[in-house]
Parts: sequence; C-alpha cells; structure tokens
Amino acid sequence: MTADTGLDGVMKRQLAGYGVTGGIAAIVDVGMFWLLLPHAAMPVAAVLSFTVALAVNYRLTATWVFRRDWRDPAQALRFVLFAMVGMAVNVGVTAAVAAWLAASEPREAILAKVAGIGVAFVANFAMNARWVFAANPGARRTLRRPRTPAPR
Repeated sequence: MTADTGLDGVMKRQLAGYGVTGGIAAIVDVGMFWLLLPHAAMPVAAVLSFTVALAVNYRLTATWVFRRDWRDPAQALRFVLFAMVGMAVNVGVTAAVAAWLAASEPREAILAKVAGIGVAFVANFAMNARWVFAANPGARRTLRRPRTPAPR
C-alpha cells in the first residue's frame, strides 16, 4: 500500500484534518457555553463560547491542517471574515431546509441544522483552502517535513 501523493493526497489530508479541528472546536464551543451559562445570559455565553472556539479552530487549522504560521494577522482576519460567511451559509441552509421540511418537530429542525452544518463545512473548507491559507510566496509555513534526497 502506498501513501497518497500529489494534490489529491494533500487535499485528503487537509480535509480529514479540517474535520478533526472542526470537531475539537465544536467541543470547545459547547463546553464553554455550558460552563458560562450559569454566569452569563444565554446570548452572551453563546458569543463568548463561539469566540473561544473560533480562536482554537484558527490555531489548529493554521498549524495542523494547512501548516501555516498562526501569528499572521492578515491570515487571522481572513479566517474570521470567512468564518462569518460560513456562519451565514450555515444559518441560511438551516432556515431553507427547515422551511422546505415545514419543520414543526425538533427532529426536523435538527435535520435542517445538520444540513446547514454539512454545507457550511464544505464551504468553509473551500474558502480556507482557496483564500485564507492558499499557498503564496509570502506565506510563512510551519511544520515542514524534512526533505529526503532523491535516490541515485
């Protein structure tokens, strides 16, 4: 069995890593929300937990998924801006699917939310790969793998 090489292998690794970092960020979001609820109004707890999760997600995504230096302020700003676009996609798809299903039961609303999350996941990954962490000459990379000399 050979390891994936080329663009397909990189994209598969990035997509899998993006799924893991997104899952970690979701756990942070829900965990912080739960911890903050006894001490803050629900909307305040939601905003604070989302903000912490966004920071965790950025750091992990930059360094682990796309192997970039997380300290780049322009990159961080792009990440936040595209995260807001992703949130709008999530909410829009959720609302559209809920309307299409005429969601009156929690089960239907959850199905709509899952659809919103799925579409937003793909949209966010595409935006991050294309615009936030795109390879360019000025990008500072991290976690470089050592190069091995070609066989002679």
